[in-house]
Amino acid sequence: MKFTTERSNLQSAKLAAVGKLVSGIAHEVNNPVSIIKMHIASVMQNTESHKLSEDLIKTLRVIQRQNNKVSQIMAGLLAFSRQGSFSPEWTDVNQTVHVAVGLIENTLQNQDIVYQAELSDSLPRVFLDPIRIEQVLVNLFNNAIDTMSGGGVLTVSTTLETDETHRDWVVIRVKDTGEGIDEEHIDQLFDPDEFLIVIERALKLRRARVENIALKQLLDTRFRFENIIGNSEAITQVFDLIRKISNTPANVLITGESGTGKELVAQCIHANSKRSHKPLFPRRSICLSRKPKTP
Repeated sequence: MKFTTERSNLQSAKLAAVGKLVSGIAHEVNNPVSIIKMHIASVMQNTESHKLSEDLIKTLRVIQRQNNKVSQIMAGLLAFSRQGSFSPEWTDVNQTVHVAVGLIENTLQNQDIVYQAELSDSLPRVFLDPIRIEQVLVNLFNNAIDTMSGGGVLTVSTTLETDETHRDWVVIRVKDTGEGIDEEHIDQLFDPDEFLIVIERALKLRRARVENIALKQLLDTRFRFENIIGNSEAITQVFDLIRKISNTPANVLITGESGTGKELVAQCIHANSKRSHKPLFPRRSICLSRKPKTP
């Protein structure tokens, strides 16, 4: 469990670093793209005065479309790299799919993968965080691409479905023509019993930690100076001695008659020391005796 958490934290740190890198690259690319966009728009507005041929105008329109496409991709990358809070809004699911596909469109073309959209036209708007759904979809798309090294078809469909309780759901399905997983290994991907055991262990560990914190707080409260009864001069001297000893790393030997509060003093010294977060190991020395002096 600890190893899994550490690995998850490391992966999160890597993704955060990649997000910052992507954000920086997107900002750098946006600058020349914006300049190209302005110049093309200026030229297109004055085609007659520049006496441009039809072929050149067509070429400029192709450049303009591709430049706009780059701007959309950069905008998507910037949104994708942001580590913002959960921000749900009423969203067009099909538009979210289009944005996510746009982020991996070049990869699909480079790997000879055909994209097929089967998007329903009768979907209601859904209250969700579009950025997070885009991230989920891109992860699914990348997994599908990895299985189609020799090309294939990536199909994304959206439908409106009703369950047995008569509730409507907008469903997004991602399908690919990759190799996939052999049927005999599918059952090994997820073992419900093993999953429940891991969850149960995690809950027990959490309960133990909570109880440990509560017990420590109780002990800290119990062994404060104000909770030791007495205000005589002798008790005051004991308090002063405890304060002095608590600030030292030395082992402490407490002597006295049975029932005089030796263990209480030991607990008080420990609770007020820099080692209070560590366990206390008191040792009873009642059975120890002095060696007789040899003549």
